[in-house]
Amino acid sequence: MGYDLWLLTFQFGFFYILYLLILNNKLAQNLVLKFENFKLLILGILILQLFAIFLIKYNVVDVFINSDAGKNLLEKVDIYWIDADHGKYPFFPFLIFLHAALVSIWQKFGYLSYNFYFKLVSLSFFYFFALQLYKSWKKENLKTVKLNLLAFLLSPITYAILLYHGQFDIILITFLYLAIKAFQKNSFISKMIISAPLFAISIATKTWSIIMLPIFAIPLIKNFSIKEFIKFFAFVLITVGLLLINIKFYTLQVFGSSTRTVLNAVIHPGGPTEIWGLGLLLKPFVENSLGFLSLLQLLAFAIFWLYIYYQIKISKFKYNNFFLVFMTILIFYIFTPRWGIQYIFWHFPFMFLLFGTKFLRNWIYQLVIPIYLFLNYCNITAQTEVIPLWIIWFLGLIIYFNFIKMVINLLRNPQVNKF
Repeated sequence: MGYDLWLLTFQFGFFYILYLLILNNKLAQNLVLKFENFKLLILGILILQLFAIFLIKYNVVDVFINSDAGKNLLEKVDIYWIDADHGKYPFFPFLIFLHAALVSIWQKFGYLSYNFYFKLVSLSFFYFFALQLYKSWKKENLKTVKLNLLAFLLSPITYAILLYHGQFDIILITFLYLAIKAFQKNSFISKMIISAPLFAISIATKTWSIIMLPIFAIPLIKNFSIKEFIKFFAFVLITVGLLLINIKFYTLQVFGSSTRTVLNAVIHPGGPTEIWGLGLLLKPFVENSLGFLSLLQLLAFAIFWLYIYYQIKISKFKYNNFFLVFMTILIFYIFTPRWGIQYIFWHFPFMFLLFGTKFLRNWIYQLVIPIYLFLNYCNITAQTEVIPLWIIWFLGLIIYFNFIKMVINLLRNPQVNKF
């Protein structure tokens, strides 16, 4: 076993044990709660995470393309033209400027890797979101709040996706969270001048947040009128306009690019198929389920939002917007034709926001998901099948059916609307 696999095993195990102790061991819980300066404890965890990032030398292939995109921008080469037939960079040209800046820093100083710098940025957003969680839990018992926060910071999902893999979904999630918070304020300026640009930035960071657009139509559903329609139309117009401005600005920085080239890449994402959920279940019976599942996913979203709109308009039910974000992500999980291991992280911050550690205390989150992540990253790191794929797929199906169960239970009894 090489250095990278040994390091993954040690670091994952270290953070996983701390996580389990925080969740389940009364002695460990009492020990950390005795710290008079809780901020100092959080600082200690941050230092451990930074040291873990520093030791990680392996670059996951799908993240390595970020530095490649930054290099291309510095050389005024269009990454979208290069990647036209591969779907490896299906993002708006927003973070590409950050990639270019970090590549410049990396080339200038050289000692620390590009990945370290980029993970440092993601970690900054992660701790900012953790602060928002802490504030949102202010009505809870202080002991519970502290233990919830520690579980969020030490979770194997946090380690695997953020620290080891270096995925940056937390940046999108933070902007989406701030966009919804601003939209909830009954102010035209807050909704149009603050919320719409933040939502545009979240989409520009990674396109999957566009599936949250129906949330911003809820005021229109509650009170259908020309005034509300104009407000929603203006919100969409501002969002789309800012995304097009982003593309145009990028095309002016590189040779031979065009809005059409960029948009073609954005609307054609890559990613593995038939390794998760319905795609995996249909694999023995259907030669290529991508087209069918893509249509099924659109239908599922349509049915879900029609149900939500019915509940809001006819039954006068009041939904927490972040509950709807959480549910939308779970619907995505159930019907997505493509799957990336980093998708697991998407629901995680919102689950903490709504439920704290409630769901973490079952065997799926304490055992199955951590093992699923670890085995996946063993194969990714080794760049070969050291763990048989059928084991990983089987664990994935257990998680998949748990998500279905969560959706059914939460639709029947969405208690989180009290938050």
